[in-house]
Amino acid sequence: MCKERDINYLIRLYDKPFVKGEKRSKEYERMVRQEKSLEEKKRIADLLILEAPFHVTKYQKDHVKYLLEQYPDLTRLHGNAKTETIILALIFYTKIGLDGNIRLDKYAITNKYDLKHSTFELIICRLCFYYFQNTEIIPVDSKSKYDNYILYKGEKKQS
Repeated sequence: MCKERDINYLIRLYDKPFVKGEKRSKEYERMVRQEKSLEEKKRIADLLILEAPFHVTKYQKDHVKYLLEQYPDLTRLHGNAKTETIILALIFYTKIGLDGNIRLDKYAITNKYDLKHSTFELIICRLCFYYFQNTEIIPVDSKSKYDNYILYKGEKKQS
């Protein structure tokens, strides 16, 4: 009984990515840095959403956070732009996607964070290019579980 308790104690003790007194591994340090960076970006996104002069729905907030999680390296979207500028571009991207055409020069927040139309276009084009590279394409002629008619025509077959 005593040995079993000791073994379970040791399993719980060493079944963690970091044990007190041990030197942290490089992988663990990298994971901690990435988590902190993601939380910082989400915090900046929340502040920018509060500062936005238009209403942002919960779905749009979740979409922005999803984009931040899926694309952790924002400097690849625009090397010279600040993090706030790139996140603001993602907020406008989600707003335009659901609400239609929005003019960037109409809002003072774009001047405050230096978001110009050319910067916005570059960020969104690189984001789309990233997703085109990482999305699997399903062939129309394949005999799979997908309803390929919807993928090909964009609407359901009428039976």
